[in-house]
Amino acid sequence: MSRLLPSLRETNRYLAFAVESVQPLAYRQVSQAIWQGIVGFVGTKGAAEAGLWMSPEQWDQDTQRGILKTTHTQAHTCKAALALLHTVEGKPAAMRSLGLSGTLAGARNYISG
Repeated sequence: MSRLLPSLRETNRYLAFAVESVQPLAYRQVSQAIWQGIVGFVGTKGAAEAGLWMSPEQWDQDTQRGILKTTHTQAHTCKAALALLHTVEGKPAAMRSLGLSGTLAGARNYISG
């Protein structure tokens, strides 16, 4: 089986975000809230088209910041869905976008800065 040509591959974007809450949140809590927020905003089909991916390695428990990978066509939809999230497991929390980058290293600069 041959690989896809570069022109046929999806172009990824990396969205750096921060969570503001009273209590520190774990990776699992945040990832479930993001999935529920995306599905609630654009539906199941839209969430599938967004190609979301969040790795535990990209979540910093201490600073409550993380990186979310999405496709370039759905990046702004994901930013809007994050802005609409107001609770995580029934606890008040706010998510804000720190920056959007085409590379993972660029997104890490938003988190560290």
